[in-house]
Amino acid sequence: MSPKQIQASKLNGARSKGPITEQGKRNSARNSIRHGLLARTVVLEEESPERFLELLSGLMDEHLPSGASQVALVETMAVARWRQLRVWGAQKTGMDRDMAL
Repeated sequence: MSPKQIQASKLNGARSKGPITEQGKRNSARNSIRHGLLARTVVLEEESPERFLELLSGLMDEHLPSGASQVALVETMAVARWRQLRVWGAQKTGMDRDMAL
């Protein structure tokens, strides 16, 4: 994205007051259910679902997806980033353990 597009996206996001129409409100209400289900399928028992949802929410706010395919892409980014962070954590733990020997 160009700096101009990023600025426009930020301005549009700041103006948003949430859904107005009844259909928009119903769609928005389903988002928390959808994202909660996503967190339960991605986040391991010892991990924080709240932290995953913060990551997902941040990406949603930044990219402002406008359709189902865009929502799916942002969700995929969040899951990929979450798994990347998990792998990095596991690598660090393993290396710390090896170096302590």
